Amino acid sequence: VGAGPVGMTLSILLAKKGFEVDVIERRTNPNTGLQHNEWRSTNFTIIDRGIKGFRRAGVWDDGLLEYTSKIKYFQVNLENGDSYRFTYGGVSNG
Repeated sequence: VGAGPVGMTLSILLAKKGFEVDVIERRTNPNTGLQHNEWRSTNFTIIDRGIKGFRRAGVWDDGLLEYTSKIKYFQVNLENGDSYRFTYGGVSNG
C-alpha cells in the first residue's frame, strides 16, 4: 500500500488482521517529488469526523492531539474576486 494517510491506515488495519504489509511510496521524496505535474503539500488536516473514524478503526492515539491546531474555518478566494468562508457548521459569504 502507499504511504499516504489512507495507505498507512489500511496497513495498520491489515496488520491487525494478521497480514504482512509492505508500505511503498512511489516518490523517492514526498516533500519534493512531483505528482501529476504539481507540487504536493505536506500539510494534513483531519476534522472531527475523521478522528472519530480513526478511533473506530483503532488507529488513533489521543496523544496526537498535543501536536494539533484547531481550525475554525477555511476560506476559498475565486479568481473573480468572490470569496467564501467555510466553517464546520456551514458556509457564509466572506
